[in-house]
Amino acid sequence: MSETAIERIHQTALEAWPTLKDHIVRKEAYTTRSVSNATRDSAVAGAGGECIGIAQTMEQEGKNKPNPRTPLAGLYIVGCDAGGKGVATHQAVDSGFRVTELVLQDLGVR
Repeated sequence: MSETAIERIHQTALEAWPTLKDHIVRKEAYTTRSVSNATRDSAVAGAGGECIGIAQTMEQEGKNKPNPRTPLAGLYIVGCDAGGKGVATHQAVDSGFRVTELVLQDLGVR
């Protein structure tokens, strides 16, 4: 994630919460590299483990997120990276509910 992107995120947060600047003691960027470095088990060769999901990048946001249905029938992606809306834990939980609906649809239950 470029320094420009990190600064834009910071400025957007300050626009949303103007008094936030009065409470910032330290800033630290948390990127996909940080996620990979935070865990021990490798999920993708050479990339480290992913404790949040499949290492979503800025280019995979909104309509560009990975499809929760994978090319392998019966295999779905769930969590922050696919199928959900919101932020962090809320996004992961939302993904669980939404992907459950996809699974039920694919099974012909709904």
